[in-house]
Amino acid sequence: MNDATLLYAQAELERGVIALSGSRPSIGLAVDPARWSLADATLDDAWAAEVVAGQGTLVGSNPRAVLLGVYDLLRRWGCAFLRPGPLGEVFPRRARAELSASYSLVASRRHRGLCMEGSLSLEHVLALIDWMPKAGFNAYFVQFREGYNFFERWYGQPFDVEQCRALIPPLVEALKLRGMLYHAVGHGFTCEAYGVPGLGWMETKTPWPEEHRGALALRGTTRELVGEAPLITALCYSHPAVQERITEEGARYAGDHPEIDYLHFWLDDGNGNKCQCENCTATRLADQYFEILNLLDAKLTERGLSTRVAFLAYHELLWPPQTQTLRNPARFTFMFAPIQRTTAQPLPTFAEAAELPVPGALAEYRVVEPLFPKTNADLVAHLQAWNAVWKGDRFDFDYYLWHANDASQVEPAKVIFDDLRRQDALGLNGLINCQPNRLFAGTGVALWVMGRALTDGEARFDDLVDEWNQAAFGTGVDTNPLVILRSHAIRDFFERAVALRHRVDAANGADKQAAWDELQAFTATHEAEFALEFDRFCFLEKTAKTMKELRQRGTL
Repeated sequence: MNDATLLYAQAELERGVIALSGSRPSIGLAVDPARWSLADATLDDAWAAEVVAGQGTLVGSNPRAVLLGVYDLLRRWGCAFLRPGPLGEVFPRRARAELSASYSLVASRRHRGLCMEGSLSLEHVLALIDWMPKAGFNAYFVQFREGYNFFERWYGQPFDVEQCRALIPPLVEALKLRGMLYHAVGHGFTCEAYGVPGLGWMETKTPWPEEHRGALALRGTTRELVGEAPLITALCYSHPAVQERITEEGARYAGDHPEIDYLHFWLDDGNGNKCQCENCTATRLADQYFEILNLLDAKLTERGLSTRVAFLAYHELLWPPQTQTLRNPARFTFMFAPIQRTTAQPLPTFAEAAELPVPGALAEYRVVEPLFPKTNADLVAHLQAWNAVWKGDRFDFDYYLWHANDASQVEPAKVIFDDLRRQDALGLNGLINCQPNRLFAGTGVALWVMGRALTDGEARFDDLVDEWNQAAFGTGVDTNPLVILRSHAIRDFFERAVALRHRVDAANGADKQAAWDELQAFTATHEAEFALEFDRFCFLEKTAKTMKELRQRGTL
């Protein structure tokens, strides 16, 4: 056994079994993809265990699947992996004779990942990556080139790009050790190609080069940056020179970073901002996007690069192409990003949407004043239109769990579960969720349900919630008192923080300012204590914006 991931899986298996029984296991680990009929054994995870009294075999479709199988096997023997960090793990005592299992499992979804978001340190991300495969996740997406926007929120200034870039190699090393799939970039190629950094949604300190002003989208009669933010500024995407330049940058970056498994090649992050020139308005944006992706594929092929490319349907790209197709579909994975949705209810299936009093509809495509979807049913109509033209690999890129108020997380967890159980009907094959990464305050039920439901198509919602709550708050010989104390402390803290935030929302004038000051002080006092579970920046962000607006209007 010389694969680093298999060696790591063996070490984790020994750690778990020793904690359970006090003795070392005699369980052989191996990779045998031929055991299952999988579309791609490097991407599709499956494992099978044949163990009697701590002796036997565990076989996976790839080294990552073996590690996932180790954690799944330990879970079946009563272990729990509630949240990142040692106080999120429970290892009950078991006699070695009880350590038996005979089963085979094929992960129900190929894509099972989380996207970098929120306020983060390297330690936060490493702890999350360590936890993810324990819940069944197999991928992590570092958004933008080095995640500067997210790391800077934690480290503060001074914090330069080179400092940020130094954080990425240990992060990637942690992913590779576990065999996890590394997704990277997304937005940014549209400005980086012109020497303007795409570090996040902030205003640029680097002016757009005047000699390339013609590359910017024509809006009305001018070509300007939108709010001085290059990441949300569109380009003249139909122009051959623009297509050449951004694809050359994408191909160069892929060549410089062969460690990337999925390179996300997206356009700008704006909406209602697309180019109004004659050529750009003659076709849908998705047709121009496919022209760009075909050019990128040709450049990657010329360089001998097998990098997979993720492309998205988002804002104006929710309308599928009418004339263009991708010439090498095997390279590409489609990403449906329903940002206009409500996550208070699951997406309807196509059949359910058709039976609604107001069925979903695909509005007329317009560049000026676009008619974006207004309901979940509308978004499903867009997905159905895309499914008619794209038959390849695809997943949902969604936005669950922003601005959560429910300490139990049961309600959002149920929406996530219901959405995942509808994926076959919608033609989707997994999820990468865009959310604050430190989302275990109150409880960690929602992310646990997400990972387990993505992995086990037979799992029942109530069983998953009960399993988590019993390990976190239950009583009996299978619990860990220190873990239970931690669970109560996290929940009590979060409930108090939510109550204080509600006080801010309900108050006015001086009372509102006083409540805001108390909320800030309370969360600051406990920030270090709950750093792995609670993102103070994201928790306060919406309220902070409201307070700033009120001060600017002089109403505080």
